[in-house]
Amino acid sequence: MALFAPGVHAANAIPTDFTITVVDGVTPADASVAGLPYVTGNTAKDADLKQGPNNWNKSAVTMANSVVASMVGTPNSTTIHFAIPATITYTTGTLDGTVIYRVNDSTTGFESTSYATPGSGVITVKLRQTITVTLGNLAPTYTASPIAATATTSVALGTGTVVLTYNGSSTAPTNAGSYTVVGTITNDGRYVGSATGTMVIAPKALSVTASAASRAYGSANPAFTGTLTGVVAGDGITATYGSIAGSTSTAGSYGTAAPEAITPTLVDPSLKLANYAVTSTNATLTITKVPLTVTTNNVTRAYGSANVFTVAYSGFVLGQDSTVLGGTLTQTTTATSASGPGIYIVTPGGYTSSNYSFTYGNGTLTVTQAPLTIQTVPVSKVYGDVNPAFTVTYTSFVLGQNQSALGGTLAFGTSAVAGSNVGTYA
Repeated sequence: MALFAPGVHAANAIPTDFTITVVDGVTPADASVAGLPYVTGNTAKDADLKQGPNNWNKSAVTMANSVVASMVGTPNSTTIHFAIPATITYTTGTLDGTVIYRVNDSTTGFESTSYATPGSGVITVKLRQTITVTLGNLAPTYTASPIAATATTSVALGTGTVVLTYNGSSTAPTNAGSYTVVGTITNDGRYVGSATGTMVIAPKALSVTASAASRAYGSANPAFTGTLTGVVAGDGITATYGSIAGSTSTAGSYGTAAPEAITPTLVDPSLKLANYAVTSTNATLTITKVPLTVTTNNVTRAYGSANVFTVAYSGFVLGQDSTVLGGTLTQTTTATSASGPGIYIVTPGGYTSSNYSFTYGNGTLTVTQAPLTIQTVPVSKVYGDVNPAFTVTYTSFVLGQNQSALGGTLAFGTSAVAGSNVGTYA
């Protein structure tokens, strides 16, 4: 404890508490102390704050006739006035700069005539205490709105607040990313302190999933669809869906890993996509085979002729024809060239294709009798003779056949008899 008489200064880093006893009506006592202190008092008269080279803040505390003063800016020399007699008590701490506290004796005219009548009480001068500032809300997720950190102090502040900056700016950040946050106690008469932390705004989860679709070979792709979730309203992100598959792509199922799969594409007109963690899921595109009908045309031929069949096609796309088909067309029937006249079923088959599925339609083969010409060989005889033996020639036997293939008995008929007059007879 150190005692100071009027006019004596104690300057720079006073190591212990000190008290100045002031006698009413004598020269003011001065005490110089270094640091960023605050002043509280309960003097009978109001303590008056005189403005020095730097500004101070003054506000009432809970006790009557008291003040709180705190430095704003770099410490320098200024003066606190209060009524006498009074005691100044200083609590030790780490100090820098200089502040002068003076007791008014009512004769020097400092600031206010309210000190004409001496007062009494206690003035306490304390160094502002460093307290702990704790930052919070440092791991938020993107919301498209500014996100502020929070700050709490280990001791409740009086008049001050904790001012936050983000990468040096007072504006709270919006976009996903990493920001250095500094929280500093300002404008508090009793406490100082700060904290530094890192705020990481995580990207928001965004999911875009294409929907599976199907179409036939040779057709254009349908309008693909999908589901987009997680976009914050106002960011304007939309999705489109497409496939590199074209109308000539081979029929089949193109799974999510195939180049022809249905793929989502995000449209980001406002450049907000960096604020999202995107999960994109492809979908299967199924290209089905086109139904193709192959029908044997009905045909008629004569007995003994070779089978000659044709087919009709229905269902080709893209201007295609049978040249795009694999395999070999077959047309099966029980009828051969030796099959007798009648109606026979002809069944087509044999084709293969990656892009067409086949429906085969039967046809009919009608076998007709082959035309055969039997011509009697002309003969002559003398009047009165009996008719000679007649013979015939055959034209148009097929399959190497002859009259042995014929049934029945060959018969000749004529009107000529032995007594028939000379002439020509059929």
